[in-house]
Amino acid sequence: DQEQLESLNFVAELQRAIASDQLSLCYQPKVELRTGSPVGAECVVRWHHPSRGVLKAAQIVPVAESTGLIKPLSLWVIQHALRDCRSWYDRDLEIPVAVNLAAPLLYDPELPTVIHRELEASHVRPGHLEVEITESTLMLEPEQAMKTINRLRESGIAFALDDFGTGYSSLAYLKNLQVESIKIDQSFVRDMVTDARDASIVKAAIELGHSFGLDIVAEGVETAGARHLLENMGCDYAQGFLFAKPMVSSEFVAWYEERLRGRS
Repeated sequence: DQEQLESLNFVAELQRAIASDQLSLCYQPKVELRTGSPVGAECVVRWHHPSRGVLKAAQIVPVAESTGLIKPLSLWVIQHALRDCRSWYDRDLEIPVAVNLAAPLLYDPELPTVIHRELEASHVRPGHLEVEITESTLMLEPEQAMKTINRLRESGIAFALDDFGTGYSSLAYLKNLQVESIKIDQSFVRDMVTDARDASIVKAAIELGHSFGLDIVAEGVETAGARHLLENMGCDYAQGFLFAKPMVSSEFVAWYEERLRGRS
């Protein structure tokens, strides 16, 4: 009973946090492996809980998904990511931002209308928004998912297939799925230098994605050795602590501008 009560309290607190803007966003840069230049960012949600400390997405999203709060949480993330993206315009920075989309929204017929409304309200160009979906999300209802994806792509929004290699998706669906990139899951990237099996999986994923004309992003790159191996395999982009940890918008912009100055 005590556990149930604590769980209910946590859900109520999360609902209030969403409604009263108590959450925050951090941004993890995406870089081009060949040059090290920043090319975009993925946003991740954080919650500075008054008694539990800083809670990450892995602690927030499962609760939201199991209680019906995932839609308001996802919309909050989209709204605030676009708001930050617009603020970067004011600094002459056109930085694409990626947001993760949970299954309930991907199958919501109102999603394209909602996203178009948020893009117009924030005055962000559709090409600067990328939506990330996981293989497992895609495979719940692949045909409906592809309808939603195609509707959004028609307006210029890009899609990436996240956590590639973990969802056992059908190659028949991958062949027809209109995404621009695939992101190789960090569980394969993290140990690829010392584990030949992981290295083989990563190499195969890169070759498969390139055969479909897709860009490849490696997640969880933490060592120079992993970066070197990925470059030799022909991987296009990477994210990970080797380059930068997730940062609040002001820190991210400062980091981004510094990298641009270093490139010029």
